[in-house]
Amino acid sequence: MGVSAVYKFQVDATETLALSEDLAADVPMLFQINGAGVATPTLTATTSPPVTKAWGDDVTLSGGAVTLDLAALVRAVLPNVDFTGLKVQLIHIKAAAANTAALKFDVGASNGYGIFGSATSEISLDADDEAAFFFNDKLPDVAAGAKDIDVSSSDVDAKFKIVLVAG
Repeated sequence: MGVSAVYKFQVDATETLALSEDLAADVPMLFQINGAGVATPTLTATTSPPVTKAWGDDVTLSGGAVTLDLAALVRAVLPNVDFTGLKVQLIHIKAAAANTAALKFDVGASNGYGIFGSATSEISLDADDEAAFFFNDKLPDVAAGAKDIDVSSSDVDAKFKIVLVAG
């Protein structure tokens, strides 16, 4: 089994400024962050950082909560995925447009994994929000005491899509 992950983070924002009535046309200003200067990076088992496992799912909260156990990520048909001994390198989350309240992604209450870089890190995504992170080998290894991500919402059956890539 081989894993490769292609990712591209890019934001292009253009602001057109009316600087002077003497100019023939307004002046567009482009602000850009483009994948740390790399066109379309591909991560594999032999790159730095490496990636060797991937998991993704459409998740529905039950009673307003779910815990993602990075040592036992469930798949409906294929075998479960275990990230033990690996670092999460990429994460992409997309909240469903129909959600009626924000989703909160947080370090697990027990055996917490600091998915956003620290033991107290968390993010919230409102309906139709999206977030993607590349950690470049900075997060800790998934282990028995560091493996859980808690997701909660006051929308008891909120939904989100998630992709995790580790190596």
